Amino acid sequence: MKNLKRIFYILIISSSIFVNAKGQTHTPRYNTSLGVHTNGYYEYLPQGYNNSEVYPLIVFFCGIGELGSGNETDLPKVLANGTPMQIRNGTFPTSFNVRGKNFKFIVITPQFTQNPSAQEISEVLDNIVSRYRVDLNRIYLTGLSLGGGMVWRYASNSKAYADRVAAIVPVCGAEWINSNGGDFIAQAKLPVWATHNNGDNVVSVESTNNNVNNVNNAPHIPTPSAKKTIFETAGHDAWTKTYDLNFKENNNNIYEWMLTYKRDIASPLPVTGLSFNVQKNQTSALLQWSTVSESNNRGFVVERSSNGTSWDSLAFVVSTSPANGAQYSYTDLNPGSNSVYYRLKQVDIDGHFSYSVIRMISFNSSAKISVYPNPVRSSFKIISEKPIDVNAKAFIYNYSGKLVRKLNSNELNNPVNVNNLLSGNYFIKLENGDEKIQVSFIKI
Repeated sequence: MKNLKRIFYILIISSSIFVNAKGQTHTPRYNTSLGVHTNGYYEYLPQGYNNSEVYPLIVFFCGIGELGSGNETDLPKVLANGTPMQIRNGTFPTSFNVRGKNFKFIVITPQFTQNPSAQEISEVLDNIVSRYRVDLNRIYLTGLSLGGGMVWRYASNSKAYADRVAAIVPVCGAEWINSNGGDFIAQAKLPVWATHNNGDNVVSVESTNNNVNNVNNAPHIPTPSAKKTIFETAGHDAWTKTYDLNFKENNNNIYEWMLTYKRDIASPLPVTGLSFNVQKNQTSALLQWSTVSESNNRGFVVERSSNGTSWDSLAFVVSTSPANGAQYSYTDLNPGSNSVYYRLKQVDIDGHFSYSVIRMISFNSSAKISVYPNPVRSSFKIISEKPIDVNAKAFIYNYSGKLVRKLNSNELNNPVNVNNLLSGNYFIKLENGDEKIQVSFIKI
């Protein structure tokens, strides 16, 4: 009994960390990769997060002491400092008012297993954008020590990388960039606010002095000029002061300063002519899809479900962005042994996304069709391994065996409205060519 009480107490404390009184959520994503060398991250979604708008994004990069495997033991390390610590403590504001407009941030804090390359950081950004409602005009990077170095490394790698970000705040960044890297940042007109302690005994302040100078002295004149704040204090900890909401320059803390800058990425056109199919290949599943045309398409998230309701992301397939379409494929080597559902999440460069049709395959010979979703609230769709013939027939029976509904051929390929059915258990009999198949569902 004592152990049960202790577990109950721990659960209460743990849940209070992730959902606070302000309606914000801070969720650990254990053993979930955002790319190479990341196996977990913390996801902060603002109050009122929904699928009808996009939000500014902060990606927070931690120091060397917060590296880890992304499991339940290691991942909480990333809450030690800066923005994730403020969220954990409930001191991160629900919104920021800048120039008369309110903004709410998405904050993603990845845990790396080792120091990533610029290309690996870019992959992390790709995956974040594919999963969340991100305003691509307002992506901000910040981090401390090793993480501050990651910010410098990414932004100075190429103009294309720097162009993607609206502003950066590297704190005592452990990275020395060269003049070429400084010129990439200058060409991209990427706003920089770097901070450091003058008496830093771990990462020399000269790294920040060097990096800011290489931006401001670049052949291309930066607009705005890179700025730095050097605190006249000893020690490595420049982050406590930097992320303090009361620390301001020109009446802006770092979050308000970020929001004064944005990109101007044009709204993309949607992908046209998406065709998507799945087929069994012994014990694996081969997904193939094609497009007629693409413009400003970031790529496709391959998603899988065992029940047609809860979805997991398997991979992100980057678009080749051809004007006259392209062909893609992905092989799921471990689909499971029963019915498996797949769909594609197509993501535009501005963060908007749309879903493909759902495809189902079965490694169980008795499972030929399914009902999605199940349980059913108001409508469902019949998903079949093989195409449903135009002459197919389907009948809904209750569990007493009484026929309650006959479905016409048009309904078999479109959502079936069942608002008029009472709550309870039902089954469908489908006559599709020479096959007669039955599947049950629950109406709630």
